[in-house]
Amino acid sequence: MKRSTLFGTLLVSAFFLFSGVANAQPGWGYGGGKFHDDLKLTKDQETKIEALRTEHLKKMVDLQSEVTKARLSLKELMAKGDYSRADYLAALAKVDKARENLMTARANHQMDVYELLDKDQKALWNKFKSDRPRGGNGAGYGRGFHKGNKNGYGRGMGRGNGMRYRDGSCFTR
Repeated sequence: MKRSTLFGTLLVSAFFLFSGVANAQPGWGYGGGKFHDDLKLTKDQETKIEALRTEHLKKMVDLQSEVTKARLSLKELMAKGDYSRADYLAALAKVDKARENLMTARANHQMDVYELLDKDQKALWNKFKSDRPRGGNGAGYGRGFHKGNKNGYGRGMGRGNGMRYRDGSCFTR
C-alpha cells in the first residue's frame, strides 16, 4: 500500500512539475505566445492569416522538396566523378534557383500577413522583426576550427565559431 501511494504521489508531482515548466516557455511563432498576443488580432485577421498560413505551408512542402531534389542531383553528379565545370555549375544553379524560389515564397507570405495588419500592429511587427536575435559569430556549439569531437565539442548545429574558439584551446588538441 505504501509503495503504490508513494508511486502515485511521485507521478502526480512530476506531472505538475513538468506541466508548469512547459507552460512557462514563451512562443515565437504563429502558434501563440507573447508576440501573437501583443498584436491583438481581430477574429477576421486571425481567420485570414490562418488561411494564408495553411496555403503557404502546402506550398513550402513542394518548394522544400525541390531544393532537396536539386541538392541530390548535385550530390549524384559529384559522386559520379569526372564531371565538367559546366555540369557542376548548372547543377549548382538549380540548387540556387530552388532556394531562391523558397525564400521568395517565404517573403511573399510575410508580406501577405503584414498587409493584413493595421498601423499599430505594423509598428509592433516591425519592432519585433528588428529586435529579434538572428544568430551570428558569438560563442556557441557552432562551427569552429577543431580536431573533431573526440575530446571536445563537435561541429554542432548552430552558427558561430564554437565554444572553445575564443580561448584557442580548439587549436591545441
